[in-house]
Amino acid sequence: MPGKHSREKGKRGEREATKALTAILGVPVTRSVQYSGKGEGPSDVVGIPGLHVEVKRTERFRSRESLDQAISDSNGEDVPIVLTRAGGEDWRVFLRLKDLPRLGKIMEELRDDQYSLDSADGAEASGGGPPAPHGVPGAGG
Repeated sequence: MPGKHSREKGKRGEREATKALTAILGVPVTRSVQYSGKGEGPSDVVGIPGLHVEVKRTERFRSRESLDQAISDSNGEDVPIVLTRAGGEDWRVFLRLKDLPRLGKIMEELRDDQYSLDSADGAEASGGGPPAPHGVPGAGG
């Protein structure tokens, strides 16, 4: 059954992507269908406010079609991005160039929120960045 195999591969890809994003960004990120089975919206990944994430785990990535899907599925306010990975390769991110400044702002806000949480917990700042992605397959680290 090619359809079932494809869906299972997609689910695995989403789990791999959430693990990599959580490790790299230092915030909990989950699959949108992980808990309810219905999803929390059209984004494949939730936990990063302002970001619409489409995950593609495929050997034949179609960048234009995938990014167009992320754009049409996003709410018009969130930055649409596509995370993709072929077998044995690192994760790659695709987005429109005009969305790069907004993505930078989202990443800056995540860093600031992490710094605030660290300070509120009484921990010293660790240089303002997220933890290193140790042991995450395809995270590039």
